Amino acid sequence: MALLETATEYILGILAENEEVKKFNKEFLEESVKWVKSWFLKPEDPVTSTILSDKTQLEAVKKSVIDAKLKSLSSDDNFMKELEAKLQVYSAQKSPIKNVLDHVDIKTKTDIHIGDKTVSSNDNFVEKNVVKGGKIETEGGFHLGDG
Repeated sequence: MALLETATEYILGILAENEEVKKFNKEFLEESVKWVKSWFLKPEDPVTSTILSDKTQLEAVKKSVIDAKLKSLSSDDNFMKELEAKLQVYSAQKSPIKNVLDHVDIKTKTDIHIGDKTVSSNDNFVEKNVVKGGKIETEGGFHLGDG
């Protein structure tokens, strides 16, 4: 994914407080919200601020506003350095491989839960909740993933 596309995903996630972003480290979230607000919700840019702050605005509208703002900021060296640093930390927050069943035969008769039910204090992992091969048989429900 190109830098500005990843930046749009990051900024939109922070502003919309989407489910994926809510699972990230609390300090990272607090820092990100401050940083995003400092560049995208400026009083001197009331149109952008209003659109991005409005909870009723469609995600597509917000995305187009963020894309336009990113394009205008891309010539600012300070912004780009800060953005690259923020996106490196953002990428580290995301799990590359999570909640995957790969070539698994599942027959359920009882409940099966694979995954976390609580927030982990350390989410530094390459793979999480991954089952590769084999057979799972149960007499009830099957759940793979967090919560």
